[in-house]
Amino acid sequence: SFLDEREYNEAHNISVWIKNIVAPEDSDLEILNISLSDSQPQALSSYVAYEYNANYQMKYDADIAHQMDDESYWQHDNSYPAKDPDVTVGGTKVNIEYKCPAESWETVYDVIDRIAENKENIYLNTCSAEFQAVAESLEAQQDSNATPDPNAEGPMITGSYTITIYEVYHMDPEDVDKIEVNVE
Repeated sequence: SFLDEREYNEAHNISVWIKNIVAPEDSDLEILNISLSDSQPQALSSYVAYEYNANYQMKYDADIAHQMDDESYWQHDNSYPAKDPDVTVGGTKVNIEYKCPAESWETVYDVIDRIAENKENIYLNTCSAEFQAVAESLEAQQDSNATPDPNAEGPMITGSYTITIYEVYHMDPEDVDKIEVNVE
């Protein structure tokens, strides 16, 4: 399933959609910045993985009833079927900068899971996370027995996710009824 370009071709619409996936209301993750590239044509290649089998002639000569799987014969004859041709769709690169409290470090992994479980075709390119220690001023306050600043932040995890969102311009079934065909 791809995002429908008709619905998400505006950057602000994609931003709202991303926020709902990355940082839903119950999440400790705070999005600091989302930057998007313009949608660009992206070629998607089909991915085919074949099982590798020990390839030796006696094995094939002994299979007189042709009971081995097709992949074994394709490998033996070097006759793998052609893979599907590349398809070009729209692709938008998105960089998401975030922070979350260090005690909620699992949140970073939760985002990865939400991206993986999403039904639309989005691809996680990179993920970074860095531990940020308590601010030195907070440590100085604690050492001097001063009253801690209630607004001071504790240890944080900061980082970014880079994702690619793939979009297509879906055909509208109602457009088919609008086509006029003249047969002569």
